Amino acid sequence: MEDDRPRGHEHHATAAHGQAEGHETTGGGKETAHRSAGKAEHSNHAHMVTDYRRRLWVSLIITVPVLVLSPGVRSLFGSRDAALFNGEEYIVFALSTVIFFYGGLPFLKGILEESFHQRCLPAP
Repeated sequence: MEDDRPRGHEHHATAAHGQAEGHETTGGGKETAHRSAGKAEHSNHAHMVTDYRRRLWVSLIITVPVLVLSPGVRSLFGSRDAALFNGEEYIVFALSTVIFFYGGLPFLKGILEESFHQRCLPAP
């Protein structure tokens, strides 16, 4: 017999936590197991948000020298093709690569996971 109760936390939108279907409030194992699973999910979510925020700030800080060293941006401020030093384009390339891979790593992982998941699904 298939259980059609909601999984995850979808049921929280319609009922109070202790009143939702599938929850036992009299010290039963379901509520305790649900709480510990919920805490793990919330902890993982908090860690993910912290990681995204850290990646954003590091990427923004690295963006400043990229903008300063970019000839296109400098030309907007009246500095015509005046290189600050030889090889600055290599520094811009290296810093831009770090921004792309470090800042974009969670999204790149998501793309790979989704493409793998799509490949593993049976054809309709």
